[in-house]
Amino acid sequence: MLRVGKQSQLPPIDKVSFKLNVEPDDYQEIAGSFDDPADVAWVKRELKDGNEWAWCSVEVRAEWWNRKTGKTYSGVAYLGGCSYESEASFKQPGGYYDDMKKEAYDDLVSNIEDDNYEDEGGYEEENG
Repeated sequence: MLRVGKQSQLPPIDKVSFKLNVEPDDYQEIAGSFDDPADVAWVKRELKDGNEWAWCSVEVRAEWWNRKTGKTYSGVAYLGGCSYESEASFKQPGGYYDDMKKEAYDDLVSNIEDDNYEDEGGYEEENG
């Protein structure tokens, strides 16, 4: 297993860039996602007023460029059925954004480890 840090090939999380992408979620799912009709009305009103965060799917992408190899690695995390007042409210500390950054980072690390394993011929030996 590869270690994270200065002596390893894996970047610490603070050296990884994170990108956030928001897309509309399935409009038909709104009513079935809330118990309170007032919440449904709020989401529909916010969407009508242009608030894309009122009902959306979110992707968090972790990216890291390895200077030694010139390769760019990424990892992703997805969450649907999100309803927020704004991007700022989604990013509040201790919420889903922090969880998704960790999940995307873990996916990035897994992709780096998989690539290193392939470079060492691991898959060929197992399949050969």
